[in-house]
Amino acid sequence: MGRWGLVGADKPKETRKKKEDIPSNATGRKRKQSTGDVDDPSPVKRLKTLNKPPPKGIAWDADNYSCAYDALFTCLLNIWLDHDSLWTVRFGTVGIRMKRLAEGFTKITNKTGTLENARDQVRHEITAVYPDQFPVGPEFTVLDNLTQVMFKEKFWGTRTSKCTKCGHIAHVEADFLCTKELVKDELLQSRYKSDYSLSHWLMSGKIAATKSFCHNCHSHLTDFVTPTEAPPILYFNVHDNNIKLDHELRVTVKGVPITYMLRGVIYSGGNHFTCRVVRESGEIWYHDGIVTGAKLLSEGNLHSKLPKFLNTCIKDDYCRLVAAAIYACSA
Repeated sequence: MGRWGLVGADKPKETRKKKEDIPSNATGRKRKQSTGDVDDPSPVKRLKTLNKPPPKGIAWDADNYSCAYDALFTCLLNIWLDHDSLWTVRFGTVGIRMKRLAEGFTKITNKTGTLENARDQVRHEITAVYPDQFPVGPEFTVLDNLTQVMFKEKFWGTRTSKCTKCGHIAHVEADFLCTKELVKDELLQSRYKSDYSLSHWLMSGKIAATKSFCHNCHSHLTDFVTPTEAPPILYFNVHDNNIKLDHELRVTVKGVPITYMLRGVIYSGGNHFTCRVVRESGEIWYHDGIVTGAKLLSEGNLHSKLPKFLNTCIKDDYCRLVAAAIYACSA
């Protein structure tokens, strides 16, 4: 069975606390501002940073509100840019719309298209199929709906209903999508307290008791979710702002451990989406299609931040909360 686990340490070297509270228009509650950089990255990481061009972003379309697309596609773009040939193939394995997006990105490198063209092509195809869910004009798009049509075309594993007492297998069906709903779990949070992280939530969801009974011994059946292939992308719709986002995740597929690195975080609030891009070296870059346009703003290195730095995004005294996290296969 596939196993999830935490890789590496997310604890910072120092902590700088701030007393001021900043109102969050996204929730109507006050949240404590939590930033705090510590030491700069190592000389090796700084060298890699200098040798690599800044990441790219997608500018907002004021005529056809596009922030949901801009945030998601900007994160995916900067994964693709690392190894474009490899990720063109990988995007294609996820589904037809990811394949279309990779084709649009390729036109950028060939100088036959723009980032906005790549976004609009995929957007128009989605709207043609689902006009009510994905309207054009000054209308808002639900991010969760967008990720469903982008990522939910293929199952990467199975769900097996099995009796742990007598070993009877009652049912096997396709399961393990590369997008998951990360819901709040107060029991897990109370168990792990401040260390509660996405990897803890994942491990708990791999095995779950059911209300069904075994036909042989009448014991309760248990569901086991097992990945049989490694999806190139793991996308989490985050509905718990108290959970810590691991820098890396690991899943074992057919005995082989596969590492996934955090590569993007999307934020919501005030009817707008923004994002942070995380590069392979750990560099963090902020993007807001309205404010920064095609550019991204450097925010230091992931490994020098407080554990909960990524849970909120505070810009111009406005706080947005984490809405999604994107992990990419590093193999």
